[in-house]
Amino acid sequence: MSSITKIKPFFPYIFILVFMTGIILAGWFASHDDASLSSPPPNSLNENWVYVSDEETTVPLDVLPTRLNVEANEPMRIEITLPETFEDAQTLRIRTSLATVTAKLDGEVFYAHDFGERMTIASLWHMIDLPAGVENQTLTLTFESPYQAMSGRVNEISYGTRVQLYEDLLETFGLRLIIATILMIISILMMVVAFFMRKRMHPAYACLGLFGMLLALWLFAESRLMQFFIGNTFIIGSLSYIVLPLIILPIHGFFREVIIQKYRTIVTAFIALHLLAAFLVYSAHAFGVAAFFETTIITLVASSISMLGLFMVLFLEYKANPSSKIRQAFILYSVFLFFAFLEFVLFFQQSFMQTSAAAFIGVLVGIVAVIFYFVEFILTRYRASLEKDVYEKLAFIDPLTEGLNRMAYIRDATLAFHQAKQGTSIALVYFDLNNLKTINDNFGHHKGDAAIRALYDMIIEGFGDVGVCYRLGGDEFACLLEGVDPEIIEARQVDFKHYINDFNNATRFPFSVAIGYAIYDKDRDSDIEATMRRADEAMYKHKHAK
Repeated sequence: MSSITKIKPFFPYIFILVFMTGIILAGWFASHDDASLSSPPPNSLNENWVYVSDEETTVPLDVLPTRLNVEANEPMRIEITLPETFEDAQTLRIRTSLATVTAKLDGEVFYAHDFGERMTIASLWHMIDLPAGVENQTLTLTFESPYQAMSGRVNEISYGTRVQLYEDLLETFGLRLIIATILMIISILMMVVAFFMRKRMHPAYACLGLFGMLLALWLFAESRLMQFFIGNTFIIGSLSYIVLPLIILPIHGFFREVIIQKYRTIVTAFIALHLLAAFLVYSAHAFGVAAFFETTIITLVASSISMLGLFMVLFLEYKANPSSKIRQAFILYSVFLFFAFLEFVLFFQQSFMQTSAAAFIGVLVGIVAVIFYFVEFILTRYRASLEKDVYEKLAFIDPLTEGLNRMAYIRDATLAFHQAKQGTSIALVYFDLNNLKTINDNFGHHKGDAAIRALYDMIIEGFGDVGVCYRLGGDEFACLLEGVDPEIIEARQVDFKHYINDFNNATRFPFSVAIGYAIYDKDRDSDIEATMRRADEAMYKHKHAK
């Protein structure tokens, strides 16, 4: 086979690759102006702020974002004199980190947002419209958080038109939203495939789809774009905390059922630990003991123990059974574990922006692992299915007639016999081509083969719609009929004889066919072989009567 013939099936893909590469290179090297429809980036309002203490003293701040030494539940007030650019109407964009915010212009409140008595406090974007002509006025922002870890935090502040601010958010955080959406779609498809293939695949493979769905929900919650779709502050503020204790459960379950063989009891203990952590987190919030943010430590401790423990279990499992499957699982999980613990470290250091970046990379590793294992399984199952189909065809198909053979007949007749004992009527019809040897001797074996194929086609035409027909070998054939009355069999025999006569009138090698049948009788037949013998005797009786 020539090299061109080998790559011919890939021509469409090669064409697409070359075409897209040419477009990209042409656009890269050709001179061009920026004709995009995007708005200019928003303006920064991160300089010239001052912190106003309770004693009304002011302390200049560095460039935002910054962190001030403010106790939990203590209001933090910062001020700025608005520059000349605020002679036009503008929109402020402020990000609060689990805190309330109040905005004043020259001492007059014009925007306020708090959470009342609710325990769930969300980190939110605030779009605050300022009228024209407020330049040189004093803008005062007051933040208050019930959590020490978040108290005193001031994030970046931007201003411009709402379109500018929204586009900037999408450009900054949109990739996470896109990946979360793609991951959710892939995970749902995996769950659907696992459901419809549940008889052929281990149920634990559905855990991979569940793992991807939980990762997608967490990534969506951490994308900082939930407010584009959901206005409910409970969901915005709690989704990531609700999902976090559950994310690791499906992957533990998958490893326990599919990868781990020797240390399953230990993995079961880790699963129980996570379930306990989830119960404590949800109960603490539901009964007002602690908010979700305050119970994060429970989830992180449980996750650290179980994830490190699973790492050790995988290592020990690989030492006991160094298969490629366990090695792949160990490597992928090790990478995922690295970024997960990096997230834990950054969280305890209260580096929340870096935490999100580390977690994002860890999520991508998780996505790769999920898709890798699922696709590998599907491909393996597909190859096995193809091989099974080929072997079944070789085992149960007669190569000459391309119909079912004796092995298929024995299989189906045995199954039908068990059904007949429950009351189902079955009948066996036998056929024998009388003068095959004469055809072979006078016209050649190729005509004998043609006679066999012609007879099988006529049997199918006469009985195929009321039963299943087989070539038993040589010049013998059979049909298995279920729920068919003797009157129908007799009528079909009459039609079948007409088919034989029509064929003989149009061919140079005519033949005759002996036919006989028997209906299963529970009082006479102790097994299916007894019915077969009676059908065979009826056929030979007809054969010798000619």
